[in-house]
Amino acid sequence: MQDWAWGKLHTITPGHPFGGQPIIGNVFSLPTQPLGGDNSTVSVGSYSFLQPFNVTNHPSYRMIVDLANWESSQAIYAGGQSGQPFSKHFGDLYPLWVKGEYNPLLYSPAAISAKKEAVLTLEP
Repeated sequence: MQDWAWGKLHTITPGHPFGGQPIIGNVFSLPTQPLGGDNSTVSVGSYSFLQPFNVTNHPSYRMIVDLANWESSQAIYAGGQSGQPFSKHFGDLYPLWVKGEYNPLLYSPAAISAKKEAVLTLEP
């Protein structure tokens, strides 16, 4: 019993619409990770006894907002900033999300401009 750990049973494997496709599916898959929580915790990690403890529901986006100081706000999205598998931002936030960590939620134009990598302009 001393080796029992919730995370050995209670895991998350993020799904992607193309993840189940033959040959290309693994390109869209993020690794299985242990995850805390259950059906009744603040950080919900619901599971079904029919699928031995695999997480079925979870908060994919978490945000802490400081209304007195917007620049102190934080957020995290489970999948990362990009849905494109070959982007460096595909799944980049996933390890932080699993650990319960956050990134700054930039608010002011100056803070955003100081941290931006690029500008994407969509034109018709």
